[in-house]
Order: sequence, then structure tokens, then C-alpha cells
Amino acid sequence: METVTATSSSRRLSAPAGLSPTPAATLTGPDGIGSLFGRSVAGAGDVNGDAYADVVVGAEATGSGGPGWAYVYLGGATGLATSPAVRWVGPENGGAFGRTVANVVPARIARLYLAI
Repeated sequence: METVTATSSSRRLSAPAGLSPTPAATLTGPDGIGSLFGRSVAGAGDVNGDAYADVVVGAEATGSGGPGWAYVYLGGATGLATSPAVRWVGPENGGAFGRTVANVVPARIARLYLAI
């Protein structure tokens, strides 16, 4: 069985025996209860060009009546950061911004695109 590592050989997220029962990182939604933080999560590629994988997390806020948010968390040599590097805010309350997040890589284009 293949061993999969996260960004460095010393920080394994899975191994032949399976996933560890201890989380490598715990992210807490900064916008409170009702934001639905984490309802949508996707690999964001390498947003900042440091050769470590990053993550985008959505929080659509339909439970709180807010505008919705999306966050980018950067990966690094010690794992995933627990504070967001980037925060986007939706254009209007109740608009479900952040309901779906994804990494979109068009063919033959060397740029990173995130769909929110």
C-alpha cells in the first residue's frame, strides 16, 4: 500500500495502517454559530507558491443571516495553519456565498482559480 504524506515526509496524514484518529489540524469558524463553517471544503492547490498544499473553506451563513464567507488556510512545513490567510465576504446577506468552494484549474493555464 502506498503511503501518502502531507507536504513533508515528517507530517503523515495517512499511512498503510489508515488515518490517524488524532486530527492534524482543527479549524474553527471565526464567524460564530450559524455560519455553517466547513459545509464546503476543497483543496486549493498551492495558493502562495511555497510548494505546500492549501485549503479553501466555505461558510454560507444561511443560519445566521450573514453574507457568507470563504477562507484560505495555508499549508506549511508543520501542517495546516489554524488561522485563515485570506477571507472573502459575500456581497449580500442571505446570498449563500461560500455554500460551495472548489479549486478550478483550466486546461493549459498555469494560474490557480478558486470558485466560490
